[in-house]
Amino acid sequence: MTSPDPRSIWTTLRERAAREPMPDPTGVTVATYLDIAERIVRAAVPWQDRFGAIVDPYRHFQSSTLTPRFVGALGQLIGAGRCADLLDVCARSYEQVLSTITDPRTVPEFSLKELVLAHEALRTRVARERVERWEAHWRDYRLECAASCVHRNLDNNFNTFALVGEFARIQAGLGGDMAFVERLIEKEMRHIDENGMYEDPGGPLTYHVVVMQQWALLLMLGYRGRYHAAVRDAVRRGGLASLLMQSVTGQAPFGGRSNQFHHMEAQSAALFEVCARLARDDGDALLAGAFKRAARRDVALIRPWIMEMEPYRHLKQGFHPSLDHGNDAPGLYSVYGTLPASLLGMAVRTADETIGERLTPAELGGYVFCTTPRFHQVFAHCGGWTIQVDTKANLEKDATGLGRVQRVGLRPETILAGSIPARPNYSFAFPLPQRNVAIGPEWGAGQVCRLADFSAEIREVRVSRREESPEHVAFEIEYAGDLGGLRSVREHYDLTPAGLRYRAETDPATRALRYTVPIIETDGDARSEVESDGHAIRVLYRGGSFSVTVENGSISLTDERDANRNALYRVALATSSAGAMALRISSP
Repeated sequence: MTSPDPRSIWTTLRERAAREPMPDPTGVTVATYLDIAERIVRAAVPWQDRFGAIVDPYRHFQSSTLTPRFVGALGQLIGAGRCADLLDVCARSYEQVLSTITDPRTVPEFSLKELVLAHEALRTRVARERVERWEAHWRDYRLECAASCVHRNLDNNFNTFALVGEFARIQAGLGGDMAFVERLIEKEMRHIDENGMYEDPGGPLTYHVVVMQQWALLLMLGYRGRYHAAVRDAVRRGGLASLLMQSVTGQAPFGGRSNQFHHMEAQSAALFEVCARLARDDGDALLAGAFKRAARRDVALIRPWIMEMEPYRHLKQGFHPSLDHGNDAPGLYSVYGTLPASLLGMAVRTADETIGERLTPAELGGYVFCTTPRFHQVFAHCGGWTIQVDTKANLEKDATGLGRVQRVGLRPETILAGSIPARPNYSFAFPLPQRNVAIGPEWGAGQVCRLADFSAEIREVRVSRREESPEHVAFEIEYAGDLGGLRSVREHYDLTPAGLRYRAETDPATRALRYTVPIIETDGDARSEVESDGHAIRVLYRGGSFSVTVENGSISLTDERDANRNALYRVALATSSAGAMALRISSP
């Protein structure tokens, strides 16, 4: 998999962006950010126990990261002039967390930044004697002796949380060790690839954004140390890679753990607000405006799930949180549900509202972006459509193949927001006979194989670009390896404003080739309406619609039902007795 550098892609897009008129504004402002954060925080206030800890309302579990995130979110809201009535609630939770940060088992590296952000708001609003007790505790504190990442010698994103928290503490006058910060930055820099993307173990796209957002905040907190130029360059490059991956709907990419949670878009928004300022400082007003609009589109995407549902949802689906559908082990409703509030607070503190919105790369379209093989993802945008292909999935979270098809104006989960893994290590609201499902080929009679089933067996992936223009993006992906009796599978993608045309071929050729297409049945709250005439399936869902049509074949809904984090699906199967067959996915 090879791809032009993100900066080269932007150079091409920028020429077109300069000719485009100003887009209609999203209508999102920092007040929107604060409204969403306040909705989340006020919902969590009843979860506070008498000691100040926040306890998950459904699992009755107290996570070491939950109360700090509540404190950081509420503290930033108070600092922004919101939630003054919750001052004592914030102070009690602040004291509860402060009392635990000497214990590595509480993972204090995740607490420090949140405490410092809350301390800034509380220090002038509570009794001076109380603040003096807090600050005496801070002065005696050594993170290097307490951090879980040090005790466990971790080589992952925990180090970034530790260094940003320690630097925030230094800037707030609460002690800290700058040499410790610099050592951790040097350690973390080794994880940056040629696109500026951070690789956590397993290459989850989530944690690229997590680390870039933390480093962006580090810059905004005033870091000017030994690695200032390197951090700034990583944020510029990594932020641009993130921008190129954002869907035309405004959704952050899927891939690995923690995807489909709203904190992904909140994290991206906080990153993009800083990147907008950096691009403005570099003299690129078009890129600054694209980052600004991307941040606001992230927030617009998650707003309905949080502001219009009761209780608010923390994932892009309507299953009641008590059902625990789609949760990772650390991703309880309360833990990942409160995180967006803290992140949106950080977005507010770094946002420059004088930067005007310009079209995002996905809205401009006309390009293919491939990550490095570490992340194994291919993105294409054209004519109001986005597709994302995972070419070697982590089968505990995703399936290999076409896992995302989205169109501007449709809710992101309408067609497909993420693939369906057979044995995911996240929870379900109901038992299902899970299979790996993406939009793509299956073959075999007795033993059915799907491209979606393979990962380690794939030895090589080749991406060939055929055309990249605003009206037509065409490319091929060839998978080579031991693929269930096949040597290779080649996928052909044609994306235009009319939609996606997809076909596949195999080596050796097989007449038993079929295509699977997940069709949304329910997101746990709303149900779809589905019509089929043998050659096309038409789906109406939450006010939007799309069609799947087969060229030179037929398509029908099977009785197979599978689920991912977003929804329950029925699997449609396209077949042909005449050989070459293609799918068309379109939306009026």
